Amino acid sequence: MRKLRVVLAGLLGAAVLVLGITGWASAEVISNLLPGAPVYPPSDPAKIEVFRQIVPQRPYDALGRIRVEPDSTIPREEVDRLLRTEAATMGADAVLVETEGTRVVGVTYQQGGGFADLGAPQEVTAPLIIGVAIRYR
Repeated sequence: MRKLRVVLAGLLGAAVLVLGITGWASAEVISNLLPGAPVYPPSDPAKIEVFRQIVPQRPYDALGRIRVEPDSTIPREEVDRLLRTEAATMGADAVLVETEGTRVVGVTYQQGGGFADLGAPQEVTAPLIIGVAIRYR
């Protein structure tokens, strides 16, 4: 019985270590093609550019919107990887980031002085990134 506890404790410790290293963060990625957008074969995600503050000077066509909804803050490199991967499925050459902000995912209440006094609601927010996949002409 003691041996089983030691083995289980070791497995639990390993699981906690793995979760601690990889983190709990995940993201939902939602995309849709724009009506009338041309259809292209997939492109290489490694070659896709991500633009935030500037717009490319080359002429381009917008292919579709990409919405990244992380459940918590994730590194910009991970957001860019998700944008590139999804844009590649549309055959894009680049992604123009339109929005980097937050979205409301819930509301919490802090109980006030009485049983029925819920206090003022506090919004719970999470990151939101929206981009447009484009292809150069």
